[in-house]
Amino acid sequence: ISLSKAVRGSYDETINSSPSKVPLISIPNGLTADSGYSLLLGSYVLATHSTSLKILNPLRGLAFDPVGLSYLLPRLGWEFDQTSKEYSKACGVLLALTGYEANAEDMVATGLATHYIGSPYKLNILERGLSELNSFAGQALRPKPKSLYGREQNDEYDVNEDFRNVAVGNLIQHISEYDAAGADEFGCYLRDDLDEETGLYLKDKDPSITLAEDRIQMYGEVVSEFVSWGATFQDALLEPTVEGIIARLEEIAATKAGFEGKSGCEEDVMVAEQAETLVSNMKQRSPLALRTMHRLLQQGAESDETLESCMEREKTSQMRLFSKEDGDFVRWAESGKGVGLVGMKGIASTMKEKEETFSNWNHASVKEVTDDEVDEIVSDA
Repeated sequence: ISLSKAVRGSYDETINSSPSKVPLISIPNGLTADSGYSLLLGSYVLATHSTSLKILNPLRGLAFDPVGLSYLLPRLGWEFDQTSKEYSKACGVLLALTGYEANAEDMVATGLATHYIGSPYKLNILERGLSELNSFAGQALRPKPKSLYGREQNDEYDVNEDFRNVAVGNLIQHISEYDAAGADEFGCYLRDDLDEETGLYLKDKDPSITLAEDRIQMYGEVVSEFVSWGATFQDALLEPTVEGIIARLEEIAATKAGFEGKSGCEEDVMVAEQAETLVSNMKQRSPLALRTMHRLLQQGAESDETLESCMEREKTSQMRLFSKEDGDFVRWAESGKGVGLVGMKGIASTMKEKEETFSNWNHASVKEVTDDEVDEIVSDA
């Protein structure tokens, strides 16, 4: 919690910590999982082509780490007023409970990352540019008013606060291909100026004489499959219980046989296969952990919740799952099994090996988990 609040404090003065004068810039190049997201709560999160986010704790018999995800996931897309906000709760459930791995485009489309920079090698350009900027104290339009001895301190609003670190934002925008708010590398917001039919050309330009390289790549061809699946399965994912979510997804998966082999039904088959995969992933996870995370998401979505209150609840719930005698986490830890990640086999080998996942949970399915058991973990948290 302290780490998350310190990072978040780099721009959020509502957190009970001292906001940093230096904006925190994170460049997650690779997989970020669970508590690792605490490092992505700062001012700028620059996603590369290999950036991704995944929730793995239910495969360990655990719920959310105390970094505030039960607050953030139901509010995806809110911060930058993105179209994904219409499916925020569904996308939050999809990411938390099904093991879906959000890629860089998905993270920017939902505000989990602020900018997409493509190549991690742009870090060199960013470091050089930052080193040439003025210090925080030097970023001022006018000097601080002098205070004379014996006179009251002038508490007039400091106009310099509006301009400090603006150069940092401009530099990051320049090296980015696009940002979560919908601006390109030049800070231009072109979405409203694109043609409604294809979204690839400006309205005032004739597409027949527009070269391929002049197309608006950052909007016309960037698609978030994560948001698309959240929208597709929204009704199922918004079921009030985990059992209901699985049942609805199983109904969709069962339609595969009726569409398979029929012309023009390829998309229906793809949707059914995706539902089948989501159900399979959920059944691999600890039923108690899934029920706990779902309850945390429901409570975190309430309008009177704050990031800090959700982190405190996550901490209490997680500690109870950690310390539960013969609990799912203890069983997983004693088994020596992993969470299904793919790693290198041996130090000098190029062979890849996937970790074996654990399955001997205390409950065979979410149907066996009672409300009292979930209350015991989450109540008064």
